[in-house]
Amino acid sequence: YLAKEKLIGEKAMRQFEKGVLLQVLDTQWKEHLAAMDYLRQSIGLRGYAQKNPTQEFKREAFEMFGHMLDRMNYEIIRSLTRLQISAPEGMTDDQISETLEKLIDNPQLDPRQLITRHDSVSSLSNESPERRAPSETTTKPGEGRAGADKPNKPVRRESPKIGRNEPCWCGSGKKYKHCHGKLN
Repeated sequence: YLAKEKLIGEKAMRQFEKGVLLQVLDTQWKEHLAAMDYLRQSIGLRGYAQKNPTQEFKREAFEMFGHMLDRMNYEIIRSLTRLQISAPEGMTDDQISETLEKLIDNPQLDPRQLITRHDSVSSLSNESPERRAPSETTTKPGEGRAGADKPNKPVRRESPKIGRNEPCWCGSGKKYKHCHGKLN
């Protein structure tokens, strides 16, 4: 663990720890809330066993909270010990440290945006349209659509609309709302 910290620096390691902690906390808390909902729904059955449902709920909720804390600690430690730090191929140590510093200074940045790639423009122009990035093949709104020359016309009804309280068109004698106009 100390070797990993020396590799990326103390400040960057604290950022990784913070990210892992928040992710594990978020998932475990969501699972705990779902389990509490299930417990709340099923606790009413304890009354049949001559037990006070309120006391049983408090006891089991406390146990579940303790188990959640234990699972959180386990998951955090497991994630941090299994953490593998690797840089994309072709990046020098200076580029790696520069990227890490940018991430630490502004944690809202996406790490994939910080890695600069130098692809030649000619290689992109020789590719087939299927292999190009979606941003290159998509059109802007209102450009290049099939049938874009024709403006959209509203759909017009040929016969007048049947009211819900009028007799049904099938001749059953029922109101339209109870026959063919019935809402499911």
